[in-house]
This record gives sequence, structure tokens and C-alpha cells, in this order.
Amino acid sequence: MTKALLLILLSFNILLVFAQNTSQGVILDGEKKVPVEYAKIRIKNTYSGVMTNVDGAFRLSHSENDSLIISHVFYNKQTISVNYFKTHDTLFLYQKIQNLPEATIIGSKGEMYDLVIAARENLSQIEQDQFKAFLSIESYDNQTPIEMIQAYYNAEVNANGISDLQLKTGRIGLNARNNQYFVSLGTSNILLRNKLLSSKQNKLPLTPLQVSKRKLRKKYRIHFISVENGLHKYHLVPHESKEELFEAYLYINKGEERIYRIEYAADNIVKIPFVPINPTDSLDSINVELTYNYSYTSSKGALDNIEMNYDFIYKDQYESRKINSHCLLLLYDNHSLFKLPFGTYNATAKSDYEKITFQPFNELFWKNNEVICPSKKAIENEIFFQKNGVLINLDSLKNNNDALQNKVKFWESKRMFLDELNGGFNVALSQEGLRSFHNFRTLSDMYNLDAKIFLDQNKFGTSTQYILKTIINLDESFYYLKKGKNTICFINLYFDIFEVHRRRLEGTLNQYKWRDNQVDSLYQEAMGKLKIDLDQFVRNANRGQNETELMKYIEYIKNELSIDNSLLIEDKELLSDYDMVEVKDELVSKYNYGSALLKIGEFQKALIVLSEVEKEGDEHPWLFYNMGICYLELEQQGMACKYFFKSEENGEILDDSIKKKLCSE
Repeated sequence: MTKALLLILLSFNILLVFAQNTSQGVILDGEKKVPVEYAKIRIKNTYSGVMTNVDGAFRLSHSENDSLIISHVFYNKQTISVNYFKTHDTLFLYQKIQNLPEATIIGSKGEMYDLVIAARENLSQIEQDQFKAFLSIESYDNQTPIEMIQAYYNAEVNANGISDLQLKTGRIGLNARNNQYFVSLGTSNILLRNKLLSSKQNKLPLTPLQVSKRKLRKKYRIHFISVENGLHKYHLVPHESKEELFEAYLYINKGEERIYRIEYAADNIVKIPFVPINPTDSLDSINVELTYNYSYTSSKGALDNIEMNYDFIYKDQYESRKINSHCLLLLYDNHSLFKLPFGTYNATAKSDYEKITFQPFNELFWKNNEVICPSKKAIENEIFFQKNGVLINLDSLKNNNDALQNKVKFWESKRMFLDELNGGFNVALSQEGLRSFHNFRTLSDMYNLDAKIFLDQNKFGTSTQYILKTIINLDESFYYLKKGKNTICFINLYFDIFEVHRRRLEGTLNQYKWRDNQVDSLYQEAMGKLKIDLDQFVRNANRGQNETELMKYIEYIKNELSIDNSLLIEDKELLSDYDMVEVKDELVSKYNYGSALLKIGEFQKALIVLSEVEKEGDEHPWLFYNMGICYLELEQQGMACKYFFKSEENGEILDDSIKKKLCSE
């Protein structure tokens, strides 16, 4: 069976631009002729722009007469016409200041320590701000891609780094390697907890910027290395110590006393934020590199991006594997944030995977947002995952490890049963027994049905896109009371009411071009009406015990959604010949529903439900007989013959005319 591994998640980025023309090219270092990574290309007099990827390449939409401003913290800024890239594929940037003679800038050890402390103090003055952000991770097992995660966020940033990340949307690619999956859970929490200037609650080794001046001298030796791109490069090496410390390179503008780049590295670390999913597995030889890059205006500094590389040996009961991961978090556009979706489970989701898979995939959003175009390697990886891996939805992994289950489902006309809500376990306890066992005090403690209406609003040029889904939270929904004949009907009606209100809201939103604040108000108003209707339904139907009221709601949903939930009411006469002692109670409910569908002539739908009962291990002759009837009515005589014979083999006496008609050959 395929199983899963764990580690972290990190980074990437985007930007939204609408226009008629597109320019693309490559930005190179004018001296070394190597790609300039993460250079900013901005349309003059706007906040719209993109960044170069690791190949130095970019792609940007713009108007015919626009000018482009190309900038990078280490290079001189250039302003060019968009027409430049009609005749040129490459633009060269040149370093701001060439390297200076070493003797002119060394200073004493004390002065170097003082400079680090002064630069840290200036870093602490960076004010809190909000940015759009794109988070990405690429993981490899011996050069073979095994994981790809990309996600857009609204990020809050302060002097300590990232203080908050609110998910807009995301996507995932996974590839089984040697019958194992590697996944990154909770990495956004690592970013939030790793405080640049404070060691409290950090999950990584201590850094020179997290200690006082006295401790800095005690814990670190400092060396001047060189002047690169106009910045003084200092190397801080930990003294021998039992305490785990990061080695560091700091790039400081000596005149400004400002830090522009921080590079941390540590080998064979013990203090780690990584935990294997499977408790019997272990991590060894963990090496981490962490980089922060900053930019400054005349009066303001900002964090531009965070990079993280790590590798380790993953050991399980079968083998050891060398895992390598590259992560990047880019921050951009602090003038307009994403409009975040309503009705998410981000606040309660336990991992980045849950946050991403709890939301519908928004293909149009990904097509219209690109702050950094895919590198050659990224394109190869995406093609690889499309051909060999699992994309976006984690349902195909749910049998392998609980941590990988997609714990929500989107509403559909296919009916739900208790095994979906109770985590695959049919409790079927009496109210008294459950109250005694769990010390529950109220009836509401014994069942919970949890769903939300998801709304994501996106503007592309002059058009607005709405994505609305009824999301059912399988992880938080349960029914621990003894099931009655109307229970399954009651549960499905409850979630159907959500879908009715979702469709009404969708219809309202598509009637006019609403302003953002109007959309917010319409959503809140719709949720208020939904709550009133749900409360009234729960009170009146009384978990299905008030059959008169239940029938009213059955008719209501039938009119609104064209779904007849009365077929879910367990028919005692229909089940009279079904030996319920030999099968799980939940299979009886499904058999009842499938047989009810057959009874009204819905043979294809009935066959789907009855086939599920068979897959779950039921071998009752009436199940096989009804499946035979379905196949017969669907004119699949070979399959009908097969199931009639299976019914006979399990004790059912078939009419000779049926056998002659179907199986004369």
C-alpha cells in the first residue's frame, strides 16, 4: 500500500496585469552574463509588474506605449520602452558598485560587532505592512520530482518576518516514489513562528540577530569577507557550543547601517520544525539554508523574499531516502490585496494541505495571475506531475494515511450515508449509552452536521467571476445517536438546504455588477437567511422523528433541487427479506436506497448505489438479484446473468424462465 512521508512547505509569487500586449525576455548580469533572479519589472506610473524567475526570464502584459522600470537591490535601475523587447531578447543589468580594496573598509572587530547591532536595530524599525504573496515548494528524491505546492496569500509582514498568511488559493502535485509519497504539512506555520529578531517559540537554531550584543560576542566570531554589489559582507561563525546555532553571512550597507541580505546555514541540526508523518519513520542528517532579502526606499524598508533549501535522509522500515527541497516566498504589491474567499475552513485546518484542498480549484484565477513565469525546470516538473502524479485533489490518497485525507466534500446530488460522516465508523449507539460512555449532557453533543457556502470573487479586467460551492466538512460532521428509519433522509435534507441557499445567492450575484462591499453584504444576508431556515428545519423535523414536517421539507427540496429524499426513508417491507444480522447497518441503508431507486425505475442510479454495497463486502442474495434486475433493464444481459447466478449461489431460488431467457448460451 502506498504510504506517506512529511515535511514543510514554502514559497513562490504572482502579479495581476491586464492589457493587450505581452513582452517577454531575459535579464542577465552585465559582467558575469548569468541570470538575475527576482529582478522586478514594473510598468511605469503603476503598481503592476512581475519578477524574473531563476532563469532570469519574465513575461508581462502591458499597453502599447508603456515604459518598464527594471530594478534589483544589487543592480542599477533601468527604464526602457516596452518596444525594447520587440527587437531584443536580453537586457543586461550592471552592479551598483564594484568591489573595493579590502584595506579601505575592514575596521576593528569591535566596529564590526557594533555595525551588526546597529543594522539589526534599523531592521527592527521596519513597520508592519501587507503584501500579496506566492508560496511554493519543489521537492526531489534523487533528482526525481516528488512534490510541488503553489499557493497565493495575503501576507502581513513586520520586522520579525511573516506575522500572518491568509490563503487565497493553492494547488498541489505529488508523485509516488518507491511506492511512497512525500508531503509538506504546516510550513506556513514555520514561517509564522520563525521570528527573525526573537528566539521565542522558534523551531530552528539560534541566529546572531536573535541575541544581545554581549551574547553576540560570546557566541559568534565575526570576519569581514568582501564588498559585493556595494554591500559589506560579514561572516559570523559560531564558537564551539552545545547550543545549536546558525552560521550567518550578513550583507550590510555600511553607510546606511542597513541589512540587505541575510544567509543562514546549519548542518546536521537537531532542533527542527520537521516531523515524520509515520511515527515509526525518522529523519537524519538534516541540513538547512535560509535566506532573507530586503529592499529600501529613502525612508522605508521591506522584506522582498525568503528562500529556504533543506535536505535530509528519510528512514522508514524499508529504506533510506535522500530528500532535497527548495522553497521560496515572494512578497509583492502592498497597494492592493487579494479579495479573500468567504466560507473557508482556514482557521481550523490542521495543515497547508487541508487549507488548499478545502477549497475548489480556481483554474481561471491561475491563468490570469502570474508574477513570476515558470522556469524551464518548473515547466518540466508540471508536465511530469500531469503524466505521473496526483494533481490538486488528495482523495486518491485517503486510504494511505489519515493525514492525507481530503476531509471535505462538495455538495452533489449523490446521497450521503453515515459512514462518510463518522469517519468510516458506524457508531449506532443509543442516546442513553452514548451519554453514559462520553458523559455528554445535551442531545446536540451527540450529532453535528457542519457545512459552509464557499464564495470566491475574482475580477479579471472588466469582468467578475464568482465561484460558489457548498462545502461539507466530513471531519467535523458526525451522528452518534441510534439511527432511525428517517435519519439518512434528515441528514441529506440538512445539507440540501445549504445548496438551495447557495443557488439563490449565485443567481443574485449574477444579476448585476455588484460593488465589493455589496457582495459582502449579500453574502452575509444570505448566511443569515440560511441560519434561520436551518434552525427551523432542525426544530420542526426533530431529527426526522416528526414525519409530517419531514415530508414538507422533502417536497421543498424536490421542488428546488429535483431530488426525492423520500427514497432514503427505510422501507420495512422492502427490507423484510434482507438478513440484517449478517451485514453492517450502514449497508442496509444503502441497499434500501438502491432498491428504492430500482423500484421507481432509476436503474442506472440504483446500480451505482448497489455496487457500492457489494464493494463493501455484502453478499446477500437479494443484493445480487436486484443488481441483476438493473443490468437486465439496462440491456446488459451478460452482467445480468452473472448476478442472477450469484444470487442463486447465495441461496436465492430463481425462476427458470429468467435463466432461460438470459443464459441460454
